[in-house]
Amino acid sequence: MNLKEWLQYGVDHGWSSTMVCETHDGVPRTDDEEDGYQSGQDHCVHIVRIYLDTDLDEELNDSDR
Repeated sequence: MNLKEWLQYGVDHGWSSTMVCETHDGVPRTDDEEDGYQSGQDHCVHIVRIYLDTDLDEELNDSDR
């Protein structure tokens, strides 16, 4: 099973959303979450970034940010 198939398996079983680009699409929210966000509530939306290679992982996690 490759990465795309593995991710689709999770989507098909209701374990995750479809993939979106946070930069261009934003994170999907329910109407209740959006209403709460607009009224000042701070809902956590857990995100997992998929690295296509270990170089990006090292660059992001070894930085001094």
